[in-house]
Amino acid sequence: TNRFGLTSRGKSQARGLAKALRQRYESFETIYSSPLLRTVQTAQIVAAGYGKQAVQHKALVEFDFGSLEGKSDPDSWMAFRALWTEWFEKGNHTARLDGGESLNQVADRLRRFILYVQEAPAEEIRRPILAIGHGGTFKAGLPEIVQGLQPGFFLEHRFGYCDILALSLDGPEIRLSYHALELKD
Repeated sequence: TNRFGLTSRGKSQARGLAKALRQRYESFETIYSSPLLRTVQTAQIVAAGYGKQAVQHKALVEFDFGSLEGKSDPDSWMAFRALWTEWFEKGNHTARLDGGESLNQVADRLRRFILYVQEAPAEEIRRPILAIGHGGTFKAGLPEIVQGLQPGFFLEHRFGYCDILALSLDGPEIRLSYHALELKD
């Protein structure tokens, strides 16, 4: 849903992310974000530091939880963990929750976004870009897209709020580097 914005802690984390990005990356010509409110707000804070406006792209939205959307009761968490087990331990990439996306669908959505960026003329999409999205989407989709990235990578490594995943797009090859941020509130 689009109703949950950043808390004061989330805004502080977004400012920390903006600072860390400016220290690490001189510029981004295009900044994309998921259309979900908290991500739009994060992107606005980050983009302001570069004197840019963020562009929303639906491919970066969090993966669709289907019937579990908005739920946080123990049974819902158990169903969610069972889905991740199907995806990452059993290799069942077509499994999904009622009304939700499969791993294949999430990966395909991210793959289409990356192809869009790779294939667009330079005058249409200025590079380098920054894409601000959701951990679930990146955790689920990137191992299916990035050559050599094992599906269990994000299960073995803590992937925190506002961490940086840098993708290098060199022709058809996609490489990933991961930078965990220690953001102070």
